[in-house]
Amino acid sequence: MVEGPRVERVMREKAAATGMSYEDYRARSLRRISLGRAVSADDVAALVVFLVSAGGRNISGQAIPVDGDATSLT
Repeated sequence: MVEGPRVERVMREKAAATGMSYEDYRARSLRRISLGRAVSADDVAALVVFLVSAGGRNISGQAIPVDGDATSLT
């Protein structure tokens, strides 16, 4: 769940479909993420910067989630 217009639109639609307010639906969604916050594009970019730096030179063939340890997106 990377913050942005698409995720906001999807969450607004799901909130409406469940009869919840967008704010309540978003809060519920964030409670399902261990870190309690959504991922930003800057969070993803920071991982990319690390991976192309000297610090990431020995990392290959790995799936590295940038999801705040999300347990569910529903």
